This record gives sequence, C-alpha cells and structure tokens, in this order.
Amino acid sequence: MKKISLFMSWFTMILCLSACEDPNDINGGRTWEWDTYIFAYVKYDESNLFLEQGNYGRIKVGLKFEPLYGVSLNDLIVNDPEHYPEDQKIFKELSSYYGDTGYKQEFKCLIDYTPPQKVPARDIKQIKIYSDKDFTDNYPAGSDLAELYYIVAQSPYKFIQSGYVDTFNYDQELPIYYKLEKPYLYPESYYEDFSKEGHPVYGKLSETQEDKLKMIGFNSWAKRWKISFDSLFVLYPLALPNDKGIHNITIELTDNNGEILSVSTEIDYSNVELLNEK
Repeated sequence: MKKISLFMSWFTMILCLSACEDPNDINGGRTWEWDTYIFAYVKYDESNLFLEQGNYGRIKVGLKFEPLYGVSLNDLIVNDPEHYPEDQKIFKELSSYYGDTGYKQEFKCLIDYTPPQKVPARDIKQIKIYSDKDFTDNYPAGSDLAELYYIVAQSPYKFIQSGYVDTFNYDQELPIYYKLEKPYLYPESYYEDFSKEGHPVYGKLSETQEDKLKMIGFNSWAKRWKISFDSLFVLYPLALPNDKGIHNITIELTDNNGEILSVSTEIDYSNVELLNEK
C-alpha cells in the first residue's frame, strides 16, 4: 500500500510539473481560477491545539495541520474542488461571512507554488488565559490573566474588508515583541509579497477587540514544498508570577458560535526574564 501511495505521489508531481513547464504560458496547461483571496479555511478542534514555551516567557498557541475547506495541495492537483461539495459549501459560506468575494486569481500548479492564503476556519471572539496557581497579588488562581499578556498575530481581515487595497507597511515602527515574531510569521522570503496584506495584531490581550481577532493565524505556517501549521498567535507576559515557579497555564478560545476550546501546558517561569521593551 505504501509503495502504491508513493508511486501515486510521484506520478501526480510529474503530471503537475509537466503542466507547469512554462510558468508564463497560462493557457498551456490546466488552469484553475479562484475568486477569493483566501484559498482555504483550516478545520480544527481542541485536539489540534498545542502550547509551546519560548524566550521571555513567550507562549505560542499552535495548531497542527488538518484538512481544509476549499483548495488544498492534493485536492487541487488530483481532483477538481467540486468533488468535495460539502466542503465547498462551507468554504463559500465562510468567504461570504468575511466578505471575501471578487478577488480574481488564476494559477496552474501548486507543486512549485503553495498559496499561503489560508486561515483557521473558526471566528475567534475572545481569548482568555488562566493559571492553576496565584499569579500575582491581584490575580489569584483561576483569574483571567489577559491584562498581563501581549498578543502577537497577523490577519488579512482588514485587507479583505477594504476591497483588497488596504495593505500594511512593515517598515514602520512596531513593538519589540512583535518584531521578534516577524521571522516566525513569515519563515521564508518566498512569501514576503504577502506580508503587506496581513495586518499586525498586537497590544494587551485584554484590550484586543473582536474584529482584530478575525482571521488570525494567517500565513504563519506557509513553507515552500510543504504545508504545515504553526502559530495561531503568540502571547508575551508583562509580569511574572510571584513564585516564579511552574504553573499549569490554560488558554481558552471562544468562537462566534459560543463554542469554547481550551488547551493547557506547564510553563516554567523559574528562569524567565521579561522582555525589555526599550
């Protein structure tokens, strides 16, 4: 079975590469047209979420790769998207919900061009963070710590809502904690053309409005030759727990349907130094 799968993968790649022999010949091979900026919405639930600790007490909220609503690498090469009518129905509903219609694109092959315009399929309305222990004097165990964390993310929502004209100039001044995340949000220069369309989301988590959370997770996992999810968003602490010990941290996401997803892990604060913002 593995040999057959491997053969089919190579066979598919050869077919696609032959169709893309001349990248300037749009009509020389099979061409797909797409009328939205986002190519696909990624399905996920609690089982796909994970937390990861980094420097300065950084907590990355990650998402493992899952099937897509819309276009995915194998679906597009091996089958027409219409072979998945239910997924296509949901894709169209999400596109309409976000106002993503009328953005004309066409392409021939995704082996040499993996479109990074994918976002998670959930519309997150609220993010909370808790510890199982007293954090500081004003934040006992179980209280929401959103006031004590910065959020770092990217979203194309503002670009889409503007009719695909409002881009962001990343040469302007941004907080140091955001600048530290930039290489992770766009891991390869191959995707720099798309960075201006993903607007930055940053600031205190407690002050982050709902519209800023729409479509977060954009482009954070795109890599050439491979699609792998990484960050939904990242949190940086403004304060450390009094005991500077090990805390079981839980992050809770609430979507627009009222469904709550939570993910937990142990965070060791014993050697954490806060980021100097100056």
